[in-house]
Amino acid sequence: MSELKYFAWQGIELMIPKDWDLAVDAGNFDNGYFRLDDYVKPRLEIKWEKIKFEKAPTSDKLLENFIKSMEKNLKKRKIQTKVSILEKQNTKVAEHDAVLAYVRSVQDALIVAWYCEKSERAFIAQTVFPAKEYDNQKKAFNTVIQKLMCHTSDENITWSAYGFKVKIPALYRLSNRKFTSGLSYLFFMDPKGYNIVSFGYSSMANVILKEYYSDIEEWFNELIYKKNLKKIGKFKRKKEENAQLNRQKHEARVLYLETYGFISKFKNYMVVYLWNCENLNRLYFLLTIIKGNRTKAKDLATSIMKDFQCH
Repeated sequence: MSELKYFAWQGIELMIPKDWDLAVDAGNFDNGYFRLDDYVKPRLEIKWEKIKFEKAPTSDKLLENFIKSMEKNLKKRKIQTKVSILEKQNTKVAEHDAVLAYVRSVQDALIVAWYCEKSERAFIAQTVFPAKEYDNQKKAFNTVIQKLMCHTSDENITWSAYGFKVKIPALYRLSNRKFTSGLSYLFFMDPKGYNIVSFGYSSMANVILKEYYSDIEEWFNELIYKKNLKKIGKFKRKKEENAQLNRQKHEARVLYLETYGFISKFKNYMVVYLWNCENLNRLYFLLTIIKGNRTKAKDLATSIMKDFQCH
């Protein structure tokens, strides 16, 4: 198996082969799905749903329901193939009771099901493969699943993919995301919808700054502020400064902005970090927007940047 790397998404943490990356993601912390692919094909799918602890299903029941959904999907697609469980055994995932099954249908699959009482989420993880690849796939699947974490006692949730790693306060939930060759970003919002944390990047920084924008601030204004933040309100700059990002060894431009108005509690305060990561040739931004509290906006941005890894 190839060298492993850290991956974290929606409160799920994994050690995965270095050539796997996030290919598809949908939903939110309570109900969602993601798929990890390598350069050849999909390698791992994980789906989850919120189920209150009082109604928590057994691992066997989760597996049974998933098999039924597979059969229903085959019938809907008019594929005349049975779903057969060839092997089944009890196991553990992140200290939770789980069941692991080897299933044969259109292709073979390894499926593991479990319930996490700490996050109150039910999980299904699976990998699909031709029968001849069983030995290699089982080894890789077991390696990944054995190191999986589906809950944390930390006040922050770690997000790590595509070369970045960042810790976002757990009360902020992913509200919007975009991954394209030109621009990628994630937006997080607090439960009331007043406060925002966001970060993102554009690749090919050298080309962008040479051919499209005069500097990193113009890049941010055109691609992020005007298209995603202007609807929040018109911001005016109060000050700016440079900051040394000790963890990344980069220098950042820090902007302090606020919306117009006379009453502080009704104003939005924004802090923006902008920097060029030469290691990955990316332009990065991180911002916080807090309603009614300038100090909190600054402290939150500073706290997140302390552990932010951009390469």
